[in-house]
Amino acid sequence: MGFSNQERINLVTKALAANVLDANAVAQWYETLFPYSFILASRRVWTQYTDIEANPAANLAQAQANAAGPLAGIILDRSAAASAVQLTQVSGTNYSTWAAYSTPGDVSSPVIDNWIQPQMSPQATGVPSIGYAVRLYNGDPAGAGVEIPTTAGTTGTGTSKTVGWIFNYAIWMLLF
Repeated sequence: MGFSNQERINLVTKALAANVLDANAVAQWYETLFPYSFILASRRVWTQYTDIEANPAANLAQAQANAAGPLAGIILDRSAAASAVQLTQVSGTNYSTWAAYSTPGDVSSPVIDNWIQPQMSPQATGVPSIGYAVRLYNGDPAGAGVEIPTTAGTTGTGTSKTVGWIFNYAIWMLLF
């Protein structure tokens, strides 16, 4: 027997909001015995995070300047069409999930990870550094590729508003 929708909601809420985990659907977060934490590979620990955080980017030009200046050797600038990352469809997802493999189409190749999430380096005003945001193209950006804005596919309003695509910066994955 699988988990009900409510049991899944309770489980995820405990893990994400309270940092605890168990499958007891009636236990409250403060009654849960086990702490929840992520396991990180050492290559994913950013020892120079404070440098990234100290160099916000209000726009693409600032992100490029940061990559060539104070963050040189810490981050890569993949904003030029020639260094764009081609995504690979994840098998069995009916075109809803794409990943950034180092060799496009080769799922045995390493993924390109450690993307800078705009919220990780807030500007002085507190807003995210949109200069570090992923730009999505349908096709080759150096050719006839068309940029797909973050608002593409958005439906509804208020609490019923949904987005057409999400890029997960932590796991290098695009979800439609």
